[in-house]
Amino acid sequence: MEKNPLVSIIVPVFNEEKNIKKNIESLINQDYDNIEIIIVNDKSTDESIKIANRYIEKNPNIKIINNEKNKGASYSRNKGLDIAKGKYIIFIDGDDYAEKELISTLVKTAEEEKLDLVQVNYIKEEIDKSVLQKHFKVKKDVYKGKEDILENISALISNNRNSDQFFSLIRSVAGKIFKRNIIEKKEKLRFKEDLVLSENLIFTMEYMLRAKKIKYLEKYLIHFKKDEASLRESYIPKIEKEAKNSIKYMRKLIRETKIELELSKNEKKKIDEDFAYFVFERVFLVYKHKINRVEEGLDEKSKKRNLLEFINKNNLYKYIKKIDRKKLDEEYQKFLKYIKNSVFLRKFRII
Repeated sequence: MEKNPLVSIIVPVFNEEKNIKKNIESLINQDYDNIEIIIVNDKSTDESIKIANRYIEKNPNIKIINNEKNKGASYSRNKGLDIAKGKYIIFIDGDDYAEKELISTLVKTAEEEKLDLVQVNYIKEEIDKSVLQKHFKVKKDVYKGKEDILENISALISNNRNSDQFFSLIRSVAGKIFKRNIIEKKEKLRFKEDLVLSENLIFTMEYMLRAKKIKYLEKYLIHFKKDEASLRESYIPKIEKEAKNSIKYMRKLIRETKIELELSKNEKKKIDEDFAYFVFERVFLVYKHKINRVEEGLDEKSKKRNLLEFINKNNLYKYIKKIDRKKLDEEYQKFLKYIKNSVFLRKFRII
């Protein structure tokens, strides 16, 4: 066990002048001091980096990289990975902040138990309150071996609809500690820069395929703050392309999972069912955030026509047919019924 391994903390920042001070101070005040903080400035137009620069003189372990153009969080995290030197990697966004024992807890657990991935719960910071976000129930001390890793991957893909191991396994990279040698071995793992919603999920799943031992700690050690309205506005124009690309990457990962874990016939069937839920989620997002938006001004007939066009064009109905309605929440059940009862679906004899 290494006593005090270096940890690289990668912080993508874009226009976070209201949050960056709290973010940086939560990192430099950790009770674990062998860290390097890599701040990647994604062409901010506010005072974010001016504020960050104030900390460099007294904290030489802080590095700032400046992107020439605004390229997004995935590109920024990848730039950080390219220069990271730590044994371990932690990702934290510029608007989030950590409890002082976050890093020491993650490192101590990973080192003592020889783990490849450790995750904690987080606290969601809303306008007027802090909400504890519990994302898993621990049934085992450590998850290891083919069956356990497959169970984790299944929960990630289907958002827990085919698993009773987790409440809702967090798909974000926040609150996790990764081993850099696993990220860098063979083909280097990097975030998909053409994704804006699913990049964390795809990266985490790729990493899990390489991991052997995973642990979840029921501790709340990271504060998660997101401007949901701003986030939606940034991805809505790209939502259809995002859905197609994320399905493409996930389909490739499903194939790799079947090979890497040498899945049985029944295991292959189950992971195909997981993929069906993933596809359904993406179709729902396209409908909700593009087709059904008030701003689009579409009548019901046009909405159905556009929805059907997206499903047909990408050959997705074969996956939607596999969905077990009982495993969906009420909103998704209504959407599944909407698809199946669509005049256009019947007209084109898809159902």
